[in-house]
Amino acid sequence: MLSRYQPLADFLAAQPPETDSVMLTLAEVAQIVGQPLPPGASTRGWWGNQPASAQARAWLAAGWRTVWQPRQFPVRIIFVRVPHPASG
Repeated sequence: MLSRYQPLADFLAAQPPETDSVMLTLAEVAQIVGQPLPPGASTRGWWGNQPASAQARAWLAAGWRTVWQPRQFPVRIIFVRVPHPASG
């Protein structure tokens, strides 16, 4: 069964190799996912890179991590590509 966050993983995986980071608002993430994000998505903890959460498993599996941007409105999340061990 696919995660509801698979479209986000697909979006990130489709970024050109030279793209090191992608900044998205919560509204943009919801648009990519195709449904509203839960209320907790406006908190820092929801965006943690903990594989126990379905949303984090999606971006981690696609080779990305998140960086929380505090005190920004609208809230923005930065996804940063995780370098492959061979590339440094």
